[in-house]
Amino acid sequence: MKIVLGIDIGSTAIKIVAVDEAARIVAKVKAKTGDRLVSMYGALGKLLHEQGLHYNDIEKIAMTGAGASWFDDEKIHGVTVTKVQETVAVGRGARTLSDVQEALIMNIGTGTVFVHAKEGGAVHVGGSGLGGATLVGLSSKMLGETNVKRISEMASEGDLKKIDLLMGDVYNMNFSFLPPEASAANFGKMASDATDSDIAIGLLSMIYQVLGVMASLAAIGRGCKMIVVTGALAELKEARRVLPLVGGLYDTELVFCENAVYATAYGAAVEII
Repeated sequence: MKIVLGIDIGSTAIKIVAVDEAARIVAKVKAKTGDRLVSMYGALGKLLHEQGLHYNDIEKIAMTGAGASWFDDEKIHGVTVTKVQETVAVGRGARTLSDVQEALIMNIGTGTVFVHAKEGGAVHVGGSGLGGATLVGLSSKMLGETNVKRISEMASEGDLKKIDLLMGDVYNMNFSFLPPEASAANFGKMASDATDSDIAIGLLSMIYQVLGVMASLAAIGRGCKMIVVTGALAELKEARRVLPLVGGLYDTELVFCENAVYATAYGAAVEII
């Protein structure tokens, strides 16, 4: 079986997928970026070893992501490397995995990028410095924790009412389209007895609320109501709770696809099949 590899070299993580001729993901691996060259070859070697594959099983390689700009080699172990523009990879991967024709893609990685994708191409709409690095950085100082999975587990036991000032705390009536449980000010209450779990849910809610509003306004501005969420932070439980609530306020629909963290690498691979 001949495969096509998609390699997404981000600022903090490298994602690699192996795709067959039918565009199905047959293998995947993720590793911390560190030294880009060492990390990329290490992750690639791990994927091939675990799947019992060899370089002669690879038909071609697609490379994308910010880190791809640091690689000048036209071949890896004799296999041709094609650079795929990141906006194109983000759009193609998200649309294919979610099976939608047109959408605003919110790719939440180290930071966040918004891409308007449809048949015929993809356009970079904007982005935000909020993302996974924001969560890890603030959590490191506030909770002494940098493991995203652990932060998410802590958040599942948290109480947002001890952290955020809610609309119901401010108004004795509904204000505009905002329900009483909507946040009026993130970390605007911060109760003296707030636990680490409360702070964890406060951090995740703040990030997802802000990004959800930005994505919804960007989607409306581009004339579409569908938002596909990809990237590492798309897979956390809080994302699937908070983002649809925010989208509901703006009449936008949030879609979460499988293999969201690998969507950009997948999009790069599918682009050259």
